[in-house]
Amino acid sequence: MNKLIILILLMSISPNVLASDEAQKEALLKKAEAYLAEGQLYQAAKVTRKAIQLFPKDSDAIQLLAVIEVAEDEIYEQMQLRDSVLDAQQMNLKQKLDMAQTWVERSRELYEMKKYREATLAAEEAFKYDPQNVNASRMLDTIQAERIKEGQTESDQLRRIYRDEISEKIERYHEQLDEYMAGERWGMARFTAQKILLLAPEDPRALKKYEEINTRLQAAKQL
Repeated sequence: MNKLIILILLMSISPNVLASDEAQKEALLKKAEAYLAEGQLYQAAKVTRKAIQLFPKDSDAIQLLAVIEVAEDEIYEQMQLRDSVLDAQQMNLKQKLDMAQTWVERSRELYEMKKYREATLAAEEAFKYDPQNVNASRMLDTIQAERIKEGQTESDQLRRIYRDEISEKIERYHEQLDEYMAGERWGMARFTAQKILLLAPEDPRALKKYEEINTRLQAAKQL
């Protein structure tokens, strides 16, 4: 009986309404991609989540959010690692343990707010001050169990897949870059290096090669 009622309700939805929602979703995704291209990750994620609210199973929206979150995580990790390493070097053991506990408590607060991704990052931050922190480990287990319960592991898997795909793409670009440099095709080499740096702005190999390429190009202009 319930299935019949649902079927009737679905049939009663106007095709124009569905088309309107689809158009709105596409507009939101284009806007999110523009924000992503500009490096405005918070805005990109916010707009993408609006699209997912319209179509929770839409693969394009889910994949775009995964890419954005990978970028957010990498920036966050780089900033926190840099700051925490500098801070940790100036702390005694008690200060380090206190700071680790502060991050665990922050993780618990985020967990209670159902901000599981942020809670995970906060718990991981504790290990930078206390690598053997038991409370942080337990917090991560609790968060993971809740995410599985609420079905958020699919998003995590997508993010891992996209992180791996990005790494593979960077390696392919490095192979192409080495070939172009070996053949002294400096224009193509510069373009390829730029593609790597778009995906990984801090890639040390790409930065070093990019500097060498620019030096070669400058020298060629003076001939």
